[in-house]
Amino acid sequence: MRILIIASVDNCTAQMAKGWLCKFDGSYDIYTAGTEKAGTLDSHAVEIMKENGIDISRYSCNKIDRFLSENWDYVISVEGDSIFSDLCFSGFVKHKLSLQLPDPEEEAGSSTLIDEVYRQTSNDIRILLFDFYLNEINGKQILGADSCGAECDIEY
Repeated sequence: MRILIIASVDNCTAQMAKGWLCKFDGSYDIYTAGTEKAGTLDSHAVEIMKENGIDISRYSCNKIDRFLSENWDYVISVEGDSIFSDLCFSGFVKHKLSLQLPDPEEEAGSSTLIDEVYRQTSNDIRILLFDFYLNEINGKQILGADSCGAECDIEY
C-alpha cells in the first residue's frame, strides 16, 4: 500500500500524520510532500511526537513535484480539499482523502500554550488516522472510543 500525505509545507502536520500511520502499521510505503519547499522538520513536532513514542526526527521534507507522476493507493491532504485543486497528478490516485487540521506552527504565545497546541494537533491526527486506518485500510467498521474522540487504551 502506497500512501502520500500532503501539505503546503512538508515539515510538521504531514510528518506527524506519517508518524501515526507508521505506528499503526509499519508495512506501508508512506511518504510526505509539500507544495512549497521546507528546509527542516519542525522541532516542536519532533518533540511532541517523541512524547508519544514516535521518532520522526529522520523524516525528510519533500517537494510534491517528484511524486505527482507516481501511483498511489491514497493521497491524504492534512489541509482540506483546496490543496488538490492546485495539483495535477499524472500517476494513478486510487483514493483522495481530505483532513482539515490546524497548523500548529501558526500558533503564537507562551511555550506552554504552543506545546499544548502541538499536543492537541497530534491527538487530533491520531484520532482521525486511527479511524481511517481501521475503516478504510483494514475495511473494519469499528466504532470505539477513538471514533468519538475520547482517550482509550487501544493498543495500536
